[in-house]
Formats: sequence, structure tokens, C-alpha cells
Amino acid sequence: MQEKELIKKQIVKKIKAAGDILITSHIMPDGDNIGSVCALTGALRLCGYKVDCALFDAVPEILSFLPGSAEIKKLSDIDKKYDLLIVLDSSSVERTGVQDLSKYSNFVINIDHHVCNDNFGNINLVHTNYSSTTQIVFELIKKARLKLNHDIATCLYCGLMTDTVGFQTSNTDENVFKMAAALVKFGANPNYISREMFQNKSMKNIIMIGKTLSALNFIDNGLICWGKVDQKTIKEVGALPTDCFGIVNQMVSIKGVEVAILFNERADGKTVVDFRSKSFIDVNKIANAFGGGGHLRASGATIEGELNDIIAAVVNFAVEHIKNNYQSCFMKGTNAVEPHCSGQQKGSKTNTVVKSVGI
Repeated sequence: MQEKELIKKQIVKKIKAAGDILITSHIMPDGDNIGSVCALTGALRLCGYKVDCALFDAVPEILSFLPGSAEIKKLSDIDKKYDLLIVLDSSSVERTGVQDLSKYSNFVINIDHHVCNDNFGNINLVHTNYSSTTQIVFELIKKARLKLNHDIATCLYCGLMTDTVGFQTSNTDENVFKMAAALVKFGANPNYISREMFQNKSMKNIIMIGKTLSALNFIDNGLICWGKVDQKTIKEVGALPTDCFGIVNQMVSIKGVEVAILFNERADGKTVVDFRSKSFIDVNKIANAFGGGGHLRASGATIEGELNDIIAAVVNFAVEHIKNNYQSCFMKGTNAVEPHCSGQQKGSKTNTVVKSVGI
């Protein structure tokens, strides 16, 4: 912990010395992503710092209520070099959506909480036991003696609440609740934020959830559950990528399911695979096998190839991994998915893996 405090001091010193700062985060933005970016940007601007924030992907409509989210630029529109680049909630450079960060700044600060973070920054502040990146940003704001107001508290609370899935995850400790209480004191409204996030879904999102849940597949008496969102269904519904949010969390909430895997086919020929586990299986290790990663209970990977082949490879690998590493009594069946490629062994990977780690 003493080492982390020294790193925070280094970050504060670097921020104070910077003439201008750019803040970014990972692709496919979520609550922790947008919450962290908007909170740190807002806190720095409040104290007179010159700060821009930009992301590879657009802000999802469901997060557009967050103060400052409308000011987030597209990373592709950034055409200048900054004194300092702060990357939040991203486990690797590739996770930001670009291959090279040096065109934005010669100095990178990496702030994250994913266990698979590869320490790509010049300074790395990685708290893998923290519930969210907003938790680290909150501590950094206090360390730098930056100002907190209603807007900043709202952004931080949103990130804290969403990355703990409504304060349910295993790393939801007393420090999380102390932070939540402090943010409410500064003006964050739990009812308003939870209503915006959990009771403001698009009709297309509900349709996509319904279609996916009605065609789920269960293995070994329901221990493993997998489902898919293919391009055919997406086009039929006219759905956006953000309309597929929340499906995998519904899957893992089913009684008896320990691991849920959702395959989300994208238009570019790649498939985003989301992994969730309920209590004891480390899905980060499964995601690692396909070039991905994230958390013990929530991870992801992006894989290039034909959807059915990807499903076969991932599901078979997951089945074998759980059989070999966890209590064998849970794995009673032989309901593996046969690959489409003739002669391929169960669990083997013949698809090209795109390095895009974390979720």
C-alpha cells in the first residue's frame, strides 16, 4: 500500500507539471469508463487545468445523463499532442482502440483495476482488488486535493454502482460503501442514478434480451450457460451494439448457473465474448486462453473468425478447463459443442485471436 501511495504522489506531481492533459479509456464504454473519465476531467477542470477527454467509441445513450459526457470527443478527431495522457480502466494499449498512444503524448499514466493489466504506462497505478476504476479516481482526487461537487460525485457513484452490479460483486467491501456514502454527501442521488441505469432500457435492448434468453444453451445440468447474439438477429431488430448490454448478467443470475458465456457477433467479422461467474470459477483464466481478460468474475475477449467455430472452441475449452481445475462432481455430462471444422480436437483453437483484453 505504501508503494501505491508513492505512485499517487508521482501522478499528482506529473499532473501539476502538465500544461495540457488528455484523458481516455477503453472501447465499448460502460459506467466505470464514462464515470471515471467525466469525474477526473471535471475535477481537474474545476481546479483550472487544461483537460480534454476522448474515447474511441461514442458514449452509449444510457450513459448520456452523466454530467460532462456530451463533451467527450472522438479519439480519431484528436490531432494534437498533449503533455500528458491519462488512460483509465484499460488493461492494455489495444483496449483503448488504438495501437500507438505516442501520437497523443510522450508520457502515459495508466490507472486501472483489472487483474490482466500489462502495465503499459510510464506510471502505472493498478489496484486489482478494487471494485472499480472510479474508486481509484476518487482516492486520486482526494490525494491531489481537487474539488468535488454534485456532478463529479454523480459520475463517480455511477461507475462505482455499475461495476459492482449494484453493490453485489465480491470486492464490494466497506470501503466501497464508505465511498458511496461520501458521494451521496456531495450530492449524488442513488435513486436517480440507478433509475437512469437500470430502469431506462431501450425497447430494442429488451427485445434483444428476450430473444437471447429464449434460446439459451445449458451444459452439465445448467452449470454452464451460453447464448449468442448474431448479426441476423441484430439486423432484424435494428439494434445497436449498446442494445446488447446486460444480457450476460441476466444469464448468470439463473439458479444453478455458475458460468455464463455470451457471444456477440459484430459486423466486422469479430465476436465479442463476455464471461461471467457467480461464486468460485475464475473466468479471467478462460478469457486469457483467447487473448482476453478482465476480472475473476467478469471477463471478456474479442475473437476473429466464424461465429459457430468460435462458440465451439470457447465452450469446449471452458468445459475442459472447469473439469480439470474445479470440483469434478459439478461436471457430469459430456455436452460439449462439436467444432464445425473436420478433424479439430475439442477445446482447440484454430481461430485468429485479436488482442483486446478486459471488459
